[in-house]
Amino acid sequence: LLATPVLAAKPATAAVEALWQSCRAIEKDPAASVAACSRFLDLPEGRLAQFRTYAFSNRGNAAVSLQRYDEALADFGEALRLDAKNETAYVGRGNVHFWRGENELALKDFDEAIRLDPRDANPHHGRGNVFFNTGRYDDALKSYGEAIRLNPKFFNAYSGRSNVYAELKQYDRAISDLTQALRINPTYVNALVNRGNNYMR
Repeated sequence: LLATPVLAAKPATAAVEALWQSCRAIEKDPAASVAACSRFLDLPEGRLAQFRTYAFSNRGNAAVSLQRYDEALADFGEALRLDAKNETAYVGRGNVHFWRGENELALKDFDEAIRLDPRDANPHHGRGNVFFNTGRYDDALKSYGEAIRLNPKFFNAYSGRSNVYAELKQYDRAISDLTQALRINPTYVNALVNRGNNYMR
């Protein structure tokens, strides 16, 4: 769940464009993404406002993938200093707060991301995670459901909702959601394991 912004303009040269694309390719190789974003930020193109804020948020998301949370928070903070409307930075920072157990800070960032872009499923998924971990199961179901409505192929949201159903002992619904997650992503090992666990309950 790592957002990659679509920018209106493009860097001038093929080499810079390739570096920018590597900065954005977080899921492919987060370590290479961190390095590419750092190099891009040092270029003249990387000092342009329409790229700089997203280079920081991309590097932050790559640092999250590497579990380098302090670096991620610093990058998200800089991205938001440059552009307070950078919705992807709010989502990324919200995820870091969530993983640190800072639930109220996470919800604040997810809520701001939703305000900026109500069509993005990611902050709704983030809210669902917070609500599940804090035992607010009805709110979690609503948030995961909204994430799925906005992005029916969001397999992590199906998996998150299945956890709620399992806690509520609604195992058939949990299995249904995990089956849907596996239809979307057949290599999703956690969903396969969790579905097996739900069959045994």
